[in-house]
Formats: sequence, structure tokens, C-alpha cells
Amino acid sequence: MSSSSPRSSPVPFPPGVRPPLADDPRHVGPFRLLGRLGSGGMGVVHAAVDGAGRTVAVKRVHSSLAADPEFRARFRREVSLVRRVRSEHVPRFLDSGTRDTVP
Repeated sequence: MSSSSPRSSPVPFPPGVRPPLADDPRHVGPFRLLGRLGSGGMGVVHAAVDGAGRTVAVKRVHSSLAADPEFRARFRREVSLVRRVRSEHVPRFLDSGTRDTVP
């Protein structure tokens, strides 16, 4: 009989998803964040689940950029362009928070 309990084992993350950092939010809008997919100069991309149980990616910009009006204008343009992309090879765009305190 094994002495290890299923509860003592950490839940594995899907390939490519790293655990969230301690200061990462657990929810963004209607999305429950699961972990990190990547980060860069603009922000962090999180793996998440929406209310319908669909796996999605949520991009959050760095808070230092959120206060920059020029950056926010570029981000709104990016969102506008991404909304137009329709391809079976590109994830579907679901929502944006360009007017949120931290988009």
C-alpha cells in the first residue's frame, strides 16, 4: 500500500503552462486564471478558463504601462486589429478590457 495520498501530490499544469506567481490575480473579469503562458515587455499572458469552461488565453499589460496614454492608444489599435483576424490557425478573440484600470 502506498503511503502517498492523492491530495499530497501537486496538480500538474498542462504543457507550456507555468504556475502563477504569488501576486498574480486569480480572476480577470469573467476568466479564472490557471497559470502563466509567457511574459514580455508588454505584459503577461495567462492560461485561463471562462464561464463556459473553455480554455482561453488572457493578456494583461504591466501596470506601469497602463498609465501611459500613448501605450493605451496602441493597445486599443492592437485589439481592433486582432478582432478582425479570422483563421482556423489563430485563436478566436473573445473580449477586451481596454478601458479597465489595467487592461
